[in-house]
Amino acid sequence: MATANATNGTKPPPDGTKSSPDPKVAENHFLGVLRKFIQEEKKELEKFYPTDNVKLRAAAIKAAPMYTELIRRECPFEMAVRFASLTLYDLVVLLG
Repeated sequence: MATANATNGTKPPPDGTKSSPDPKVAENHFLGVLRKFIQEEKKELEKFYPTDNVKLRAAAIKAAPMYTELIRRECPFEMAVRFASLTLYDLVVLLG
């Protein structure tokens, strides 16, 4: 079972988790989630995403609809936050 630490103690956006939240509310919520994730779990990302960085806001803008869709598909909150936090990483797949 997931613990509160799995989501950095964050809670769902204030407008509910099952409905489609207002995009600005979700973006602002995820901006805070991503900041907290960096500060508490992945400090090495601070050099890429300093506080109030434009790139961090862009990641939050990408994370919000991902989170909303995962919740709509009944993904547990903790997992939805974790998956949406992957927007902080530029993922590259190398095929050999």
